[in-house]
Amino acid sequence: ITERLPKWEDRGWIGVKIATHVKALVNGIRQRCAPTTIKQATSEQDRNTIRVAETEAVRERTTQFHITQTPSLEMNEQFDLSGAKLSTLKQSTAYKGIREQTHKLSRRTTENNVETIRDRRQTLTGSRPTDAEIWKGTRHKDFRRVTSDFIWKIMHGAIRVGEYWENIPGYEQRATCNVCGTTETVQHILFECQANGQKEIWEHVR
Repeated sequence: ITERLPKWEDRGWIGVKIATHVKALVNGIRQRCAPTTIKQATSEQDRNTIRVAETEAVRERTTQFHITQTPSLEMNEQFDLSGAKLSTLKQSTAYKGIREQTHKLSRRTTENNVETIRDRRQTLTGSRPTDAEIWKGTRHKDFRRVTSDFIWKIMHGAIRVGEYWENIPGYEQRATCNVCGTTETVQHILFECQANGQKEIWEHVR
């Protein structure tokens, strides 16, 4: 708050993940008649308290936290700085703000794939990644652009296989695997199909 608040308000809180709670906090502070003093943690006890709080904050989402009092997010409009400052607003920031305001439609295939990845990660490592972590993983720096695009299409069910062809008159036969006789999926093509050469290809990849 002491260092980044002016910048956050100038950009209209665009891209600030904790904006909802910080805005409510700042709004409440501004409503006070008396000065508000923020003390920097200097003692070892203070720093240890902060470390404990940070550890609790990043624990698994399945953990049941005990909240003694639900914080109020109501704000007084007289003390709320809304919108972004045009003199400091960049085009990229404005575009990001528009994207944040756009309602994103959920897709059943995407949600199922994300949940499958989450379950698999938990089986292998014992931890469940967040949606943000999963999507960030699809854009790993070691992936070429074409690889990231392919993964994105798989996640959204945008690869033209299986059920996609069942709804197109005259192309229904493309939905079925010629070797196995089952409805094709990306999972089937990459890991389950009994076509000759699949084992050799995966050995080459490794």
